[in-house]
Amino acid sequence: MPRPVGKNPVIVIPGILGSRLINRQTGEVVWPRLTGTTSQLLALPITAPNFAENRDDLIASEIVDRAKFFRLAPEISFYDSLLSALEQSGGYKRGNIDEPPSDGDRDIYYVFPYDWRRDNVESARLLMQKIVNLKQTLKRPDLRFDIIAHSMGGLVARYAAMYGEQDVMKISDPKPDWAGAPHFARLMMFGTPNSGSMDALSTLVNGYSVLGTNWPQLRLLDALGKDAVFTTPSAFQLLPHSGYARFFDEQLNPLVLDIYDPATWQKYGWSIAFEADFKAKEQKKFEKLRAKLKKKNAPEAEAQLSELESTHERMLAAREPFLKMALARAVQFHRALDVVSTPPPSLRFYLFGGDCDPTLEAAIVGNIQGQPKTLFRVTRALGKGELRRRASALLFAPGDGRVTRRSLFGLQLNGQGLASILPRPEQATFHCEGHGDLPLNATVQNNLLTVLMGNSF
Repeated sequence: MPRPVGKNPVIVIPGILGSRLINRQTGEVVWPRLTGTTSQLLALPITAPNFAENRDDLIASEIVDRAKFFRLAPEISFYDSLLSALEQSGGYKRGNIDEPPSDGDRDIYYVFPYDWRRDNVESARLLMQKIVNLKQTLKRPDLRFDIIAHSMGGLVARYAAMYGEQDVMKISDPKPDWAGAPHFARLMMFGTPNSGSMDALSTLVNGYSVLGTNWPQLRLLDALGKDAVFTTPSAFQLLPHSGYARFFDEQLNPLVLDIYDPATWQKYGWSIAFEADFKAKEQKKFEKLRAKLKKKNAPEAEAQLSELESTHERMLAAREPFLKMALARAVQFHRALDVVSTPPPSLRFYLFGGDCDPTLEAAIVGNIQGQPKTLFRVTRALGKGELRRRASALLFAPGDGRVTRRSLFGLQLNGQGLASILPRPEQATFHCEGHGDLPLNATVQNNLLTVLMGNSF
């Protein structure tokens, strides 16, 4: 039987914040939504002894194409331009990854929405399950996909290629068997933090204003507060890898820190797990809920209050154990991805990045103006003149405003110097574009389509 003629099917994997999250019980869209209470709704439970059990009612439903965050503001583009380019310029049609059409093995693209808050290994295993089911439905065991992965989506795809559906996180010396590689033809990574991102530490310490980094023309006030970021395992897995992280003291001398030791987080006040006033703030929130329930004056109010109080106390007690678990899991995730290994020749890598924006690569940790502080930007607190100029040169490196060029290439320090953890890419192209807008840039899209037009059946 002759093979069908056409282009490889494509799977688009968005980055963090790139999948729509809805409440499975009510159908309410929790992300993206107008600013207001988003952060509180996105917080995951943290009381279970493992990530798999820390679940809520939110599920990923679709990729975010466009989003509106203020009533009077225009919509913001996420992935709509990329999808339009695949359809209008690439000749692809869109398919449902769970219900593919009969000809879904060629000239088609699928999107893989996932709950970006959760553990990245969980997301990678889900991706593999979707692909296996897709190939079975299409009756094409030999089928291979081209992967377009943005930001954290590239880490999900890389893990899937290296380990398939295995969870190797508890193995001290993981060995990639490239179990997922036979499913992939080309892996195209856009702004993927292969060595991590110092901006992730800044986000965990300060919270994340979604448009503040990627779209400086518009800032959200409380898109993802540090309380919600703290509950997100994937945020810890975006931290700079041990061979990439750089810190300096208040005099800009190199400082050795173990950012995966909870004691470091406690010492420098990086987490709500050690905030002295966190318990008081949470108690205040709980009292508001208590007053609201009491106003109902319903027979079940007392039972609800009792359950809420118990949950509240467990959450407060779980903060430090959760931080320890999240940091340990991040170390395991980095260790699995940092193994230098040669993939099968049938799998090819392509890198697309930005290198025009000063991008955070280091942090200053020290006693500044009599207070222990961590600085992720150059401020007047450093004084004037030469110190501030040196600080700017040390803190920032060429990148897309969120991921540096060095991290995209997977460059890290080892015993022999600077080396890449990635397989050699077929092609790497850089553009003067910000992290969130990389997939939307017309020149980037043209380069992508040039790669995709190569028929690899």
